Amino acid sequence: MSIHPSIGAWADGSPILPPPDAVHLRLADEPVHNPAPAHAPLVTPAGWGFVALADLPEPGPVDWLWPGVLPLGALVLFSAAPKAGKTTVLSHLVRDLHDGTGLAARRVKGPVLIASEEPDSLWGRRRADLGMQTDVRLLRRPGFGRLAPGDWARFVDYMADGIRREGCELCLIDTLGGHWPVMNENDAAEVDARTRPLRALAEAGACVVLVHHCGKNTLAGVGKGARGSSALVGVPDVAVELRRADDTDPRDRRRVLSALGRFDGLYDEVVLELDGGVYSIVEGNLADAREADERARIAAVLPATGPGMTPEEVLAALGPGAPGINRLRALLIEGASKNRFGRTGTGRRGDSFRFVTRHDTLGPVTSDESSLGTDPF
Repeated sequence: MSIHPSIGAWADGSPILPPPDAVHLRLADEPVHNPAPAHAPLVTPAGWGFVALADLPEPGPVDWLWPGVLPLGALVLFSAAPKAGKTTVLSHLVRDLHDGTGLAARRVKGPVLIASEEPDSLWGRRRADLGMQTDVRLLRRPGFGRLAPGDWARFVDYMADGIRREGCELCLIDTLGGHWPVMNENDAAEVDARTRPLRALAEAGACVVLVHHCGKNTLAGVGKGARGSSALVGVPDVAVELRRADDTDPRDRRRVLSALGRFDGLYDEVVLELDGGVYSIVEGNLADAREADERARIAAVLPATGPGMTPEEVLAALGPGAPGINRLRALLIEGASKNRFGRTGTGRRGDSFRFVTRHDTLGPVTSDESSLGTDPF
């Protein structure tokens, strides 16, 4: 109930009205009549909705195309320094996927789709050199170089349609920088906007490998070495980095591969070696491989039979790049204890330890001899 607008009466009985701007009071128990403003009904965008976590299907085991490196249905960033062998390693994988040998976990289903910046003639030589029998489809498109911004969405749609139509399980974009319309790779917003659409390729059912170059700091660690903004590493499911095992030796045919991502079972570090035209995984990590190199160098200078060489003589024979004397002594002692090398002498004054390559000519090292104890040299 509102207070009547009159607040009294004049002598002639006419009501005394409040001024026009006076505030009208309302009793506490009077209902308020403020109708809610009308809103247009909410239109749900096509494809939107909530899914209960309990309704999601149970996950199955990871389906690897390359164990520890390339899972099916994942977007993978594969980075390496220029001319470090990115395409060569992946070409060996494509070759191996034909029959599920070598680097491959199994035979691949459907053709392998490749968007490459390399000429057809180079792929023709690669096919002949590697004996590639896998069904590979190379993308043909007008022009070369990066796509125009307006063509990027059409490129992604065309590749996704090819994956679904052909039932492809592996798709390579080599290189990403040679295709995407990113003018500033250090611009996080631009990189993110051009990378996220590529998830559609993985959702189409393939493992999609984005081949990319590392920046100047190739030893920054996996996930940190890729050229450009770190936003590029955030979108893919797996980041893989490949580097030479020995940057100082251009003849070294080994590569070190590390992977980081959203899957269990990825390689922290593994060494690949090209031998006889086939890449294989070397047992152990890079430190193990380097130790094997040191042992091989030592064995190359040791004589086959006695009296053998002292550590100091081995050090002089190894020349530049030899390990320090303490490291060398440890390698010789360990090699003798594991029957990799033979050893003579007692290690006492006037009877230094001497080493040869053929342990069978001297017999195994006894337990008291294999102990380092005090410095026997």
